[in-house]
Amino acid sequence: MDNKDEVDNRKSPVTGSCSEGKCHNKVQWKEVPLGARILSYLGVFNILPAKNYRLYILILTFICYASYHMSRKPFSVVANVLAPNCNDIFEELNESSLEYEYGCNYNEGWAPFNGSYCKTVIGAVDYAWLFTYAIFMIASGLIADRVNLRYFLTVGMIGSGVFVGMLGVAYFADIHHLAYYIVIQIFVGVFESTGWPGVVAVMGNWFGKKNRGLLMGIWNSHTSVGNILGTAIPSLFAKKCDPWGWAFLIPGFVMIFVGCVMFFFLVLDPHHVGLPPPQHHEIKEPRPQKNGMSYKKESDLTADTNIKTSGKLSIENDTDENAPLIGKSPSDTEKSKGKAVGLLRALTVPGVVEFAVSLFFAKMVAYTFLFWLPYYVAYNRIGGRYIGEQKADLLATLYDVGGIIGGITTGALSDVINARAISCVIMLYCAVPTLFMYRYFGVKSVGASIALIIFCGLFINGPYALITTAVSSDLGTHESLRENQKAKATVTAIIDGMGSLGAAFGPLVTGFVSDYFGWNSAFYVLMGSCFISSLMLSRLVVGEARYFYRKFKTQTKNQVYAPTKASKESTMM
Repeated sequence: MDNKDEVDNRKSPVTGSCSEGKCHNKVQWKEVPLGARILSYLGVFNILPAKNYRLYILILTFICYASYHMSRKPFSVVANVLAPNCNDIFEELNESSLEYEYGCNYNEGWAPFNGSYCKTVIGAVDYAWLFTYAIFMIASGLIADRVNLRYFLTVGMIGSGVFVGMLGVAYFADIHHLAYYIVIQIFVGVFESTGWPGVVAVMGNWFGKKNRGLLMGIWNSHTSVGNILGTAIPSLFAKKCDPWGWAFLIPGFVMIFVGCVMFFFLVLDPHHVGLPPPQHHEIKEPRPQKNGMSYKKESDLTADTNIKTSGKLSIENDTDENAPLIGKSPSDTEKSKGKAVGLLRALTVPGVVEFAVSLFFAKMVAYTFLFWLPYYVAYNRIGGRYIGEQKADLLATLYDVGGIIGGITTGALSDVINARAISCVIMLYCAVPTLFMYRYFGVKSVGASIALIIFCGLFINGPYALITTAVSSDLGTHESLRENQKAKATVTAIIDGMGSLGAAFGPLVTGFVSDYFGWNSAFYVLMGSCFISSLMLSRLVVGEARYFYRKFKTQTKNQVYAPTKASKESTMM
């Protein structure tokens, strides 16, 4: 009997066993996909299994959402081929040389995008995706908390890949009906709305609150990586006389392939491989009193505790590699089997409404830059001359570079000061003067434009990234949801769904204002949006400030009380 147990335990580093008085969970093999099983049997996770599995999930979800973002960019890249004469500025850029550069009629374009209302037609196709994505985001979050996330992401990615590819099929099938492109973009928006709630929920299953801001800031760079790849790959085919259909087909094939990878390799929960759950709630120290007793005040801030009925603190150490597997307590079992929360219940979680409304304005500014920056750089003089579309696209990618730096910086700042709202407000306040300087000083030289574009990405994308990642995970595992932790996708969908509505309105408002009132007014709208976004967090900022004041006051009293107590004891002796 003992020999049989030893053989079974050697099959995998995460099979059930008991050693040194600690009983480890058995792997739930039916919940582990085939690819992950193979990697486990090959010994990939033998050394430091907890850390290796978390790194494995981090990489998988990074690739997953980078692919989602990559598949969203091709249409904006190919638009210059579909409607090359949509901007009157071409007359100033030596139109005749462009007309014959590729040995065919450059100005022909592709119906229905090359007509006199080209901006309206292209805008209609863009907004068909944006509004559908925003509306279905909340529905996707509600569904994600109620189904298997591996199946959910697989269907979403394969569906997205199929419909993105169908946009490319239009070239080879010679399709020129506007309704075709709008309907396809609607379906793309529906399937792509599955991505964010799904990946954030998976990350929430694996990673606790410790260093969540920095970790999520690094992880969130997948959006910028996806945007850069989504610009670079389609641009290889976004040339006149080249088959632009491949600009959609290649990202579509990538989405389908990555969707299959998710199906065969994504492990949804540490419990499935016998690992302990991450620590989502902070442990609060009992407050010392003069009589030597200690107590916990329930009204203290929102710092979370995990206190058992016996009164002892239970600390989950998700980095203990010596004993990575612990027995699942009844409370853990109840959590893992809890029912998903409803929409109204998720809205009552403290901070969800404030961060959702704040993200509406923050993402409005972020997506305005994402959509309009290439156009603004190409068709506004920098240093007294136009730099052209190719260089404009290159400069626009620097915004994503700044976004990567901003996401990491804001996340690290929020971890250091332990204040998400204050971190967001600091960055949003910095964004206002940066936008002002970019409008009025970025046109002076290319060097100034490069520096200010990077800083705009840093200060605008920083709070946007923090709210959609670390904040969403914090609120999805909030103390008020301790009895039911299946709320990550729903809370994430509410926050990012509201932000996506702002992302849909932002480019539309900017286009209208810039056409009728000029770019100066458009930039004032963006600056005002950043300021309003910060105002939406005022209540939370005040709460965090009060916590720091009480903490400082308590520490000061303790420092004064400790020497006094020591002197009394020495006198008595």
